[in-house]
Amino acid sequence: MGPGQYNEPIMDNAIYGSDEFRMYAYKVKRCPRMRSHDWTECPYAHRGEKAQRRDPRQYLYAAIACPAYRNGRCHKGDLCDLSHGVFEYWLHPDRYRTRACNGTPHCMRRVCFFAHTPDELRPEPEFYPRKFYVPHPYDQYPRPRTVLITVRTGRSRGGGDVRRRTSRR
Repeated sequence: MGPGQYNEPIMDNAIYGSDEFRMYAYKVKRCPRMRSHDWTECPYAHRGEKAQRRDPRQYLYAAIACPAYRNGRCHKGDLCDLSHGVFEYWLHPDRYRTRACNGTPHCMRRVCFFAHTPDELRPEPEFYPRKFYVPHPYDQYPRPRTVLITVRTGRSRGGGDVRRRTSRR
């Protein structure tokens, strides 16, 4: 990304255009400006903005789209293990510039998630952390099913039911 590509002084700055800023600060850090301005041209996060995203260093989420968020709203919120929205998905360190831009060499996007030259192309990770499911050798064997059964066994001294939980395979 060379200077003058965005036609906006704030986005042409080398700091705002760096890969580090895009992956870890773009639409993550709160905007320091106190006066009213155009959110679409500002690289910082604003209240109520859909492009706002979580810091991938603070919230450990994968570069996998959350199906619940795609269908409306994810009930896990910031604790979700998956990406919420296009910006979290494509600006995640595991996804950012891992694919070539379709608009190259005449890309007109203010912020493009894709590589425009072979030098910008970053390697895709070969695997995700274990909590995002990596097949384990034991997964090939069927696991015994455990069923919890609640059995009413009588009344307590206070008059309430006494229940006992047992497991059955």
